Amino acid sequence: MYEHESRFDEAIQLLDESLEILKYETSEIVKKIEMAKIMALRCWIFSLMGEVGTAEEEGNKALQLINECRKTRDKTLHKEIEQALIHLFDSLGSIYYEKGEYKKAIEHYTSLLKISEKIGDTMATAMGYGNLGVIHYELGDYIRALEYNQKDLKISEEIGDKRGIGISMGNIGTIYRELGEYEKAVECFEKDLKIAEELGDKFSVGTALNNLGLVYYDWGDFEKALEFFMKDYRISRSLGIKQGMGITSINIARTFLAMNEVEKAYQWSVKARSVFDELEDRFNLAVVNNLLCDLWIKKAELKDKRESFLDLLNIADEYARKAIEQSRDIGFKSGEAIGMVNLGRIIHKKLSSEMFGEGEKEKLIRAAHTFFETGVEIIEELGKKKALADILLDYGRFLKYIGDENYKKVTRKAEKIYKELNIKL
Repeated sequence: MYEHESRFDEAIQLLDESLEILKYETSEIVKKIEMAKIMALRCWIFSLMGEVGTAEEEGNKALQLINECRKTRDKTLHKEIEQALIHLFDSLGSIYYEKGEYKKAIEHYTSLLKISEKIGDTMATAMGYGNLGVIHYELGDYIRALEYNQKDLKISEEIGDKRGIGISMGNIGTIYRELGEYEKAVECFEKDLKIAEELGDKFSVGTALNNLGLVYYDWGDFEKALEFFMKDYRISRSLGIKQGMGITSINIARTFLAMNEVEKAYQWSVKARSVFDELEDRFNLAVVNNLLCDLWIKKAELKDKRESFLDLLNIADEYARKAIEQSRDIGFKSGEAIGMVNLGRIIHKKLSSEMFGEGEKEKLIRAAHTFFETGVEIIEELGKKKALADILLDYGRFLKYIGDENYKKVTRKAEKIYKELNIKL
């Protein structure tokens, strides 16, 4: 498949040629069905390229055509129309997932599941379960996510879909990683990697390598993590997957930051930003700006005599506000929440400098409360339990620093969530 080989331009060109050929189709209903299929594929490819706006536009055109086709009385075409809808709902679900609009993504994947079960398309059913598992993972509902992914795995094993088995193992491994069960996570990712290598699927090899890097990052083995991330980056570069290069650059930057190698972290952050600027990927640009905020906070912590502590924190503040603005523009709630919490963290750091008078100090404390509480409110609304616990822990540290006894209540709430999720602190 052109998509998996990342030959996106060739794939789009072939689909455009197919649209031209359809002009000679005499049956109007068949022409519309085939056009809808092609637009659904274009939607999918543009989403893989990171061109979310174009992908959504193509998807909506395809949906309009399919809805027109569903009115036909020719029952022989009904199954073909339903299969076109399955592909379209998969593509649209992916787009809304990337935008952080999880409710819409769930609606599309649930619709996909209903249709696939109705027409007996087991491979699509497995895909639907897997996609719902990924979203519930993002929402922090790890138990339900595990259930969906295990259903996906079972079907893939029954029909002998090796790639489907690999994808399921990768998704299950991601859940185990989040739960702190790193040995199980590594086992799943290694199985995924082995299958991808056997199939010669370089794209999936890169994904498995990236996932292994994330586990070793969590373990604190940063050298090993970098080894996996660099391998993934080289694969993405060789395949021309710009979005993959950008995402892996973020992971490499985060790893160097954890190693206190700030300049290397900055270089990789700039690489990521350059990629997402080119792709006009506002979602990941917001992610990069929050990362750059973390980087400048770290620079402040490690500052030398040539740099002002507060000046560095002010730069971090600018990146956090930029991330918030970008996130709000596209409805990326998680990015907005992270930016808000970062502003709270920056104030926490500023107060530790003890450079403020009582009046200014009280003003900063009030602002920090607002930032932290806004972040908590957004994440609670999204239902992202793990992220909520992380934010509450940061807020608790701030409250303890300013001598507010509410830190105990906030910290206990965070610890309770971690316990419910079976996450080891």
